[in-house]
Amino acid sequence: MNQARRKKIVELLEKQGAVTNGELMETFGISIETVRRDLAYLEKCGLLDRVYGGAVQKKFMRVEPNYDNRENKNSQEKTAIAKRAGDFIEENESVFFDIGTTALAVAQNLSGEKSFKAFTNSLRAAIALSERDVDVTLTGGSVRKGEHCVSGGIAEETMRRFNIDKAFIGAAGVDENGVTDFIPQEAFLRKQV
Repeated sequence: MNQARRKKIVELLEKQGAVTNGELMETFGISIETVRRDLAYLEKCGLLDRVYGGAVQKKFMRVEPNYDNRENKNSQEKTAIAKRAGDFIEENESVFFDIGTTALAVAQNLSGEKSFKAFTNSLRAAIALSERDVDVTLTGGSVRKGEHCVSGGIAEETMRRFNIDKAFIGAAGVDENGVTDFIPQEAFLRKQV
């Protein structure tokens, strides 16, 4: 319930650019304390900036860099990270692979014959993992053009049903408030994982 309300707050901010505490109290029938907790949580997630009496939309970079450009940027470093990261996967674990280019590099560079269960919202990672005979479950959800990934309520509901031992997750940025991303639905899925 908290997550659903918080998603709606983010959606309101995307439409309006700003919301007041009073507006949120009236819209959701919640107390000022609940409003403050929700806004503090969303600010910590990097999804908004709190201001006196409410919140404003976080000043994100408006255009997400192209996936292919991100995949090719720092590719040697990503491969080195991927090879080391893959060593952390243990036999029979449940492992989540996010849509990020480094997580994809992990999926592409797995070595050895470890048997594990993979979950992903990345169509690219699903293909790379299935080519290595890994048991893969796609989360389902709405497909995002260009990223070849799925997200949204269906993806979150899928992941609520499973316990994940390890996750390879990317982010658009990190600042004093924590990890940030371009797409709130994908940030919520990462939080669910």
